[in-house]
Amino acid sequence: MGTWDRNTTDKMMERETGIEPATSNLESWRQPLGQRRIGELQRAEWGTVGANGLNGAEMGTQTTNVLYVLLLAAVIVAVDFLFFKNVFWERLTVNVGIVLIFVAFYFRFLKRP
Repeated sequence: MGTWDRNTTDKMMERETGIEPATSNLESWRQPLGQRRIGELQRAEWGTVGANGLNGAEMGTQTTNVLYVLLLAAVIVAVDFLFFKNVFWERLTVNVGIVLIFVAFYFRFLKRP
C-alpha cells in the first residue's frame, strides 16, 4: 500500500462518484449527495446562502416586511394625531380600516405565492 493523502482520497472519490472535487470548495464531495443537490439548487435559484442561513431573497423579503409594518405604524400615528386626537371610537374605527387596507394591499401585491 502507498501513502494516503488528500489527492489519493480525491482521486478515489472521483472514480467512485464521477464527481470532480470543486476547485473553490474541495470539501464539496464529502457532503451527502442530497445536501449537495439542495445546495446547488439553492445557489442556482436564489444565489449563495449567507452565513446566517438566509439567502439574498429571504433577507430582501424580511426587510420589505419590516419596512411595510413601520410604514403602517407611521400612517396610523400620523392620522391619529392629525385628525382624531380626542375622539376614541372614530379613531379606533379608522385605525381598523387602515390596517385592513394595508393587509389587503399586502396580500394583493407583496405576498409571494
